[in-house]
Amino acid sequence: MLGIGLKERNVDIIILQDLQHLVSELDSEKAFLRDGCQQAKETYEDKRKKHNIGEQSLFALAWEVDGFEKLMQMQDDILSAIRTIEQMIASPVRGNVPKKLTELRKVLEEYVKGVAMKNMKQLPTFLCLW
Repeated sequence: MLGIGLKERNVDIIILQDLQHLVSELDSEKAFLRDGCQQAKETYEDKRKKHNIGEQSLFALAWEVDGFEKLMQMQDDILSAIRTIEQMIASPVRGNVPKKLTELRKVLEEYVKGVAMKNMKQLPTFLCLW
């Protein structure tokens, strides 16, 4: 979906279809991010209460929580940008839709990388070695 608004995908009806597909994809990832964040918070709190964990390990666990929270915030920002673009397309005074689509693609690229990294961390170790 990183090609939204490019080349043959630069027609309003196709852009709107792509945006709706993107909303569906984001909705399907919402539970993964929420559950991952909750699990990361629980792990952090469990380790923090034990008092025998190193500062570096605790710091890494805190970054894990922060990573999930940032991805959830990015998801909310992406959904907001999608709604804005949809409104711009529907409006008689369109505004700069191509600029908004470019900004959306940049944020999406970062978001997709972040979610992919979180997904890889969820895989069993033996799968990551292949």
